[in-house]
Amino acid sequence: TADEPGHAVQRRLLMPPLKASRVLGLEAQIRDFARARVAALVADGGGEWCGAVAGVVPAFVVARLLGLGDERLETVRRWAMRGGDMLGGLIDAAGMQRLATENAAMHAFLAAHLQAHLARAPGERDDSLTATVASGVAADAITFEQGVGILVVLFGAAGESTAALVEMSLRLMLRTPGLQARLRREPAALEAFVEEALRLESPF
Repeated sequence: TADEPGHAVQRRLLMPPLKASRVLGLEAQIRDFARARVAALVADGGGEWCGAVAGVVPAFVVARLLGLGDERLETVRRWAMRGGDMLGGLIDAAGMQRLATENAAMHAFLAAHLQAHLARAPGERDDSLTATVASGVAADAITFEQGVGILVVLFGAAGESTAALVEMSLRLMLRTPGLQARLRREPAALEAFVEEALRLESPF
């Protein structure tokens, strides 16, 4: 959301820790979490996939990347989905006021989370993206307000577009005969499947 030269500064700060290998390092945790969510659906004899899995897994990943505990998972999911609600144009003035209140609460929470990281000595910070942002603020590469803004944008990665991709990928898999069996036989094809899901079933 920044113009140059500020955008280049933010990109240099955030791109190294956001490389694909960082997310791949979370794969085992993500798989275990997703399996547990699906197992709960199976144990219940079925249920609402979007709310139980697709809308929660992205929130789990973002919470891990930002160094938030599991107890914040539902809060992350709820706040991350607010952006889509605000842009949807289907709520009245009272609804917009409620979303504005929620957005202010999210902003205050992330500001406090960033401030807590800044209070730690550099050697005592974890390897979360919040710690990366805190290091940028401490080095005067970005302002505190810019740091909070970056965390708000990262929160959005747990939101509607990612959840919709997970939902529509499953829908595409179920509607394409033999696809699920093929992906189980050829896990290397998963990457191409995700790209095709984006192309054929765009989240937006």
